[in-house]
Amino acid sequence: MTKKNNMVGIKVIHNLFVLFFVLAMSIVACGCSAPAEDDDVNHDAVSGNITEIEKEMELTLYFYDLAANPEEDGTGLLPIRRIVPLTEALARATVTELLRGPTLKESRDYGVGPVVTGRVSLSDIYIKDGICVIHLDYEEPLFSGLPVSPAEAELLFIKAIVYSLESIPGITAVWVFYQDSPWQGDYWQYYGPVTVPGKAHEYQLYYRNNNYNNFEEYIWQQIITPLAFVPEGPHPFLEYAGDASGPFYEIVEQLTSSYSSEYGPTLPKGCRAESFNLHQGVLTINLAGRLPAGYFAAQAMIRSLVYTFTALPEVERVIATINGETFSDGRILWNMPLGREDLD
Repeated sequence: MTKKNNMVGIKVIHNLFVLFFVLAMSIVACGCSAPAEDDDVNHDAVSGNITEIEKEMELTLYFYDLAANPEEDGTGLLPIRRIVPLTEALARATVTELLRGPTLKESRDYGVGPVVTGRVSLSDIYIKDGICVIHLDYEEPLFSGLPVSPAEAELLFIKAIVYSLESIPGITAVWVFYQDSPWQGDYWQYYGPVTVPGKAHEYQLYYRNNNYNNFEEYIWQQIITPLAFVPEGPHPFLEYAGDASGPFYEIVEQLTSSYSSEYGPTLPKGCRAESFNLHQGVLTINLAGRLPAGYFAAQAMIRSLVYTFTALPEVERVIATINGETFSDGRILWNMPLGREDLD
């Protein structure tokens, strides 16, 4: 072979190497990767983060821990890391993957099982003021065949949803709905949004502003003032506190006492919530106790309850009964649901 031919060969090899290098760097820069099949995805048990990996992202899903000891402290759930296609709808992707249940590989490698066995679809999900609202749709039993008691199955179901969504930025509480009402199981009767233990969700409660005494001379927005409140009652994931428990009951209780020297109560002392019912945007509050003392006190109570509870997603109008009867003090008859627009 001549010297000229050798030089040509070396030049060709060099050009091929440069072309290969450029192509390799282009692939890295574009973040291209071959899609992995479900059984080959790398799933690891983790404490919980969401990270983007090229055109995929990582979700942390909580499934039933088959090895959990009910007599020991713990959630009864095990976090599993799952890689899914990248999307901005993190909450929707999380709940969708959770309802699908663990893969065969996840079940085999980590000893986890589904938290729901019935066929469940996600009809709507959105986040408002820190509350992730979830609307579910199903027609068959949710927990048949699970190796736990029906009461424990219901609790694990709610816990799995709340814990799985906990690491998503902007979510501080979760509220699950079914047929346009808050989801209620045969045993689970906790009303209102739910948080993970130790994570606080702040509510806005409307108290009476004590700096205004003549209600007829000031606009109502100045009379009723929103102030922050964080529920401090027993958490249902840690202890059973009875059916009449949850943030709604605490809110009513808080409104019977002064917030401070400047902001007073809007409900009579000793008044309490007996039950709630929320359906298609209308919240019915069944109260027990004394009626407000006087016309303006009744107006303050009505405005406070309407403004406080319509600050929550899914609540558009409010009506209250007292001692099982329609609210009436002789001058005011509250016999239809009211929204904020009805009080302006």
